[in-house]
Amino acid sequence: MMRRQKSKSAEQGLTLIEVIVAMAVLSLVVAAFTQLMGWSFTNIFYQGEKSKAIAAGTEKIEQLGHIINTSAAPEDGLQNDNEWVAQYENLFDKNLPKERRFYYEKVNYSLNETPVNGYKVTVVVFYEDFKFYVLFEDFINKKEQQ
Repeated sequence: MMRRQKSKSAEQGLTLIEVIVAMAVLSLVVAAFTQLMGWSFTNIFYQGEKSKAIAAGTEKIEQLGHIINTSAAPEDGLQNDNEWVAQYENLFDKNLPKERRFYYEKVNYSLNETPVNGYKVTVVVFYEDFKFYVLFEDFINKKEQQ
């Protein structure tokens, strides 16, 4: 009976070059994954700060709507608010200490020849150490007191 002999190359296993190539590929995969995870964590914190700013702006718009519609003279209540700025341009001044600011102006519109009185309100909320901001603009209809 003839026996087949196995070739020497089939018995040797991995060569040093194959091991080095496999380690290099593995290193690239690990480095890419690590970078992706770092970016993901940074983005999660950034989006969290943005969400907080959006919530603060929405809260301020609701608060202003309540003040305007429950006060006989809402201008008095609005001007005493420490987040109020007298000029629209001051909303974006990064040197002011407040991160949340608002500006309002009384406006009169005509809707199908019906007068509509209210306030145009603008709220700015900064986040990420004044690098970014969210801007809210709304018209708050002044409801007549009965």
